[in-house]
Amino acid sequence: MPLSSEQLNDLATVIGQSSAARSESVCTKIADEFENDLMDVEGLPREHFEFLQRLLSEQTFHRQPGLWNFLMVLSAGRHRLEPIHFERLEAIFRANYASYEDADLCLAVCDFVARNFSHAEARRLLVDLRGMEDRKASDLRGLADEGLQILENEIGRTET
Repeated sequence: MPLSSEQLNDLATVIGQSSAARSESVCTKIADEFENDLMDVEGLPREHFEFLQRLLSEQTFHRQPGLWNFLMVLSAGRHRLEPIHFERLEAIFRANYASYEDADLCLAVCDFVARNFSHAEARRLLVDLRGMEDRKASDLRGLADEGLQILENEIGRTET
């Protein structure tokens, strides 16, 4: 039986209330539990996607170190994603990337886009994310460029 909405809300509360020092390990543990839960179901249940959407959209969560783990779970389970999920993820990234202050999360977003979106969509989104980085702190710039490099590597890999 997959995690219920209530259980997912409880997990979100644990993430939101964890201290910065513990957040990385808390997120890793919860992301592992989340991934294990998905192994028992087909596709990506609505409640699970809404949980991810909340984590990536609300500052309470996306300011927490370790949130990038959830994008790795999504990437590993890419086969579960429907076109509507990619549309919603793009909207989430466009609306929130400018306020992401964790370099690991920013890199995970760019890596996820480069490896999982169609090449044309990935390029377009990564160029737009690069524009958002211009207004960020210097340590949060250049991550979209890394995503573009990953995309070029992905394109080269699929062409050979």
